[in-house]
Amino acid sequence: MSYFWLGFGISFGTVLGIVVGAVVYMLGQRWKEGAQVAVLKRELNLNIKRIDKLLDELTKYRSAVSAHDVYFGYLDLSRFVWNTGLNMLSSGLIYRYLRDDEDIDKLLVMFSNLSYRMSEYANDVVIKKDKERNEVEALKQLNFYEDQLKGYRKDLEVMIGKLRRGKLEGK
Repeated sequence: MSYFWLGFGISFGTVLGIVVGAVVYMLGQRWKEGAQVAVLKRELNLNIKRIDKLLDELTKYRSAVSAHDVYFGYLDLSRFVWNTGLNMLSSGLIYRYLRDDEDIDKLLVMFSNLSYRMSEYANDVVIKKDKERNEVEALKQLNFYEDQLKGYRKDLEVMIGKLRRGKLEGK
């Protein structure tokens, strides 16, 4: 065997190893990305269920305010799940799936508004207005939160639909 064939074999093996390694790496990344998108869909579905529970609580709260009764519940806006969404946002992966800037903006608003801080604020405002016997203002505030939650629910459903269609969605 000549040095030429020995060098060729070593070079060919090295190049082939690099190509196979790159292909395996790319397939692994694609699999991880698909798994993250699946988890994000699940998170968004869990948040839709959470919104439905909050809408039920708002109905109970509204009934209590209207009847001048005491409400013993709590509008807990802090129990939403955003872990994967925030991770995908910080890594930039979410931009591959939600290509519309308006969707990203809506998601950022939800991250901010569906939080512990907003939960405390919402409850304090409604309780204060209810204690002041300002039924009209308390009901207006509850209606505002209800409209906001219904809008978030609709936006989440649209985003889930876009995630199902994958990278082809958007601009």
